Amino acid sequence: MLIKNALASLLFALTAGVALGAESKGPCAADAKNFCYGVQPGESRIYKCMMSHQAQLARACRDRMKAINDKFDRLAKACESDSEKYCNGVPPGDGRILSCLKNHESDLDKSCVRALKRARNDRSMTQ
Repeated sequence: MLIKNALASLLFALTAGVALGAESKGPCAADAKNFCYGVQPGESRIYKCMMSHQAQLARACRDRMKAINDKFDRLAKACESDSEKYCNGVPPGDGRILSCLKNHESDLDKSCVRALKRARNDRSMTQ
């Protein structure tokens, strides 16, 4: 599921403060800094790093990851066919597939449009 993998990568770029800068905040910021410091962002590297340390993460971080991952699963499912139709050649990573979907928003299935709007309005998915 191409869109799921792309959104999973975007998940940590948007939510957990895993740019690993000094301003990082959120329940995963300390774990990201501890386990994944020095990991170059992009191509799901930080997400993969965090997942490889999942058992060692703070409970609040694991809970946050699961909750947001569930939301992204619903978004990915709602937009899967549109992603394949309009964004098939778009390389995943750095929010490119999400940007592609936004660029085609007027052509998307209503369920995908609703899911994208819910995601935009859900602060847990954008902080």
